[in-house]
Amino acid sequence: MAKNFLKKVVSACSAATVALGMSSFIPAKTSAKEADILDFSISDVTMTDGYCTNALDKEMDYLLSFDTEKLLAGFRDNAGLSTNGATRYGGWENTNI
Repeated sequence: MAKNFLKKVVSACSAATVALGMSSFIPAKTSAKEADILDFSISDVTMTDGYCTNALDKEMDYLLSFDTEKLLAGFRDNAGLSTNGATRYGGWENTNI
């Protein structure tokens, strides 16, 4: 279930990246209506390229490999909550963000 949710989030980010990347081809003073840009649902997007789907699967496996208790430890500590015995990951996860 978490993997399906994460897949939707990453797909949405990928679609947004493509859409935002295309904005550089539209003159700044052109409105979305004038440029014939239409809204679309993320459910209308299907990633079929083998390279992209493989990369997406690898990214999801990597993100799901994190220990959620360790990821949340910093936020819980800053909020004055119990960290449930977990310590923060090193690196940027160990900073006050």
